[in-house]
Amino acid sequence: MNGFPVIQIYRKRKEMRLSQRKAASLIAKMYGVKLSHSYLSLIERGRVDSIGDDLKNALADFFKIGPEENEAASLKETSTRAHGTAVHRIPLYGKARVEGYLDMAGPQLADFAVRASSDRPEMGIFCGDILACRKAKPLAGDLAVAGKKGVITYFFYDGQDLTDILGTVVLILKKSLNAEYHKASLNAAASALSEDQLARELASKTGLKLIDILRSLALLKEFSINNGQGKADNEKNN
Repeated sequence: MNGFPVIQIYRKRKEMRLSQRKAASLIAKMYGVKLSHSYLSLIERGRVDSIGDDLKNALADFFKIGPEENEAASLKETSTRAHGTAVHRIPLYGKARVEGYLDMAGPQLADFAVRASSDRPEMGIFCGDILACRKAKPLAGDLAVAGKKGVITYFFYDGQDLTDILGTVVLILKKSLNAEYHKASLNAAASALSEDQLARELASKTGLKLIDILRSLALLKEFSINNGQGKADNEKNN
């Protein structure tokens, strides 16, 4: 099976004291892949010519197959995870390739994650942040991710019918929580607000009526324009 170490799957499943049915069920739930106990049996016996990358990655992560500094510790971690509360393992992509897996709260939260490779302050996203995503078509205004020519990008969806959309961002995990980073995120988020959104936010925070806030903004605009024109006239006369 393209050199995939199927013997290790059988050995490690036995060490974890899992039946084929239980192991297949856990892997299917944790990684969101299709796997029956009968198909797992065929894989363990080397009767499958090739398997998809998603299932191959899931098997390798669940059974901790591959070079590890402490394989025993990794196996113990996987065994504890398997016998305890069921978790959802989602692939973490960086520059269009799987870097590893993340434990998420539940299977409905996200299907995959993307690690930001550059700062996008206008979105409140900085290098190292992790975007947890669902494989769902975004609505207009949602933060979406797309894959094109081996590169994963993220942007605010404007309603266009694009074929390379991979999903919708449902959660942003911040790389850092220091004060400067937090301030930059807040400023970036505030700068993305439209005037109408800002007025609605102020109304919800202060308890004032939206119409009153909009009138006040209109008066301030008029005052600013007139005051600026007055200063310009005075400077011209002087």
